[in-house]
Amino acid sequence: MNYDPSVLNQTSATLWKNGTATRLSNLPSAAYAVAVDGSTGDVFVVGSTPVIGTNDTYATYWLNGVEHHLTDGFSYASATSVDIEYFKTGPGDHDVTRRVTFAGTDQYFPGGGVELWRAVSWDEDGTKHNFAQAPSQCTGHFLPVNNINGNPIACGNMEGQSPSSAFAAIWPDPHLSYPGFGQPKVGLSPGSIINGMALALYLQPDTLYKLYACGKDKIPGETNFRATFWNEGTPTYLTDGSNYAVAEDIDVAMENKAYICGEEQFTQGKSTAVYWKPDGTVVKLSDDANNALATNISVSKNTVLVCGYEAAPTGAGLPQIFTAKYWKNGVAVNLSDGIHSATANGMAVKW
Repeated sequence: MNYDPSVLNQTSATLWKNGTATRLSNLPSAAYAVAVDGSTGDVFVVGSTPVIGTNDTYATYWLNGVEHHLTDGFSYASATSVDIEYFKTGPGDHDVTRRVTFAGTDQYFPGGGVELWRAVSWDEDGTKHNFAQAPSQCTGHFLPVNNINGNPIACGNMEGQSPSSAFAAIWPDPHLSYPGFGQPKVGLSPGSIINGMALALYLQPDTLYKLYACGKDKIPGETNFRATFWNEGTPTYLTDGSNYAVAEDIDVAMENKAYICGEEQFTQGKSTAVYWKPDGTVVKLSDDANNALATNISVSKNTVLVCGYEAAPTGAGLPQIFTAKYWKNGVAVNLSDGIHSATANGMAVKW
């Protein structure tokens, strides 16, 4: 699932189902994540659409192809993840209710012409809840199980001790809080003179509620970001800092084995789509000749599904054309035609 500029010079939110593309908007727009209700078959897609005549965007979701706006159009906003949960409301078999929660980033205007980003969540009716104070960004996916004590969980980054630094963060955290901030969170990287960002989360659905995250972090004195995996806040670096690398998404299989996808630059200036096995072994999904990125991963038994995109060779000075694709156990399947640039940023898998 993602956006497909199938009209020249325009990107449009698009959903692929079993390889068949459905455009969700005829306007320049983007789609970032998809979730399917296994009980009803409802398909939710999240992203952003333009506010005509301005530079602002609506945080948007599509329900079975019908567009809905989560914001009022007076800010630059985007929804990046969606989660569907069912809750018991009584003793009967049918005493259940569905709650759909969206997360993303919206602008905050404290006054004096200042514009800041703030990590937020929305209910299905558009009611907004702040994850953290500004400046912050919600960049990551929701979780397969996204509630502790009824609270949605998301990840991203917050500004550190200087405006040029940031630390990876999770909101909210039931155990830790950081003084001086209005909302408790897990600070995953120091945020002093370096930058970090959490891009995806996974909450182990057992009584221990183990929390995993992945993203990127930078060690003082190093130039490149390291692809990073956090287990209950403790980092494991998937790369050694010699190459630029980012961990984009995580899925945890049986026996708490984490599979993580992303990108690493083995050749200067060229990104290779990769995933890391639980033992840290890196698997290349593309060669080093063209830029490629793995954005989302799902694992079941012996099958590893990864989606993303890869650039096609073009002449010198020409813009890159990306092909949206997925890889099944390392074998690539193209979703777009390679003529119009397209990317796949998220997927929902029915195993």
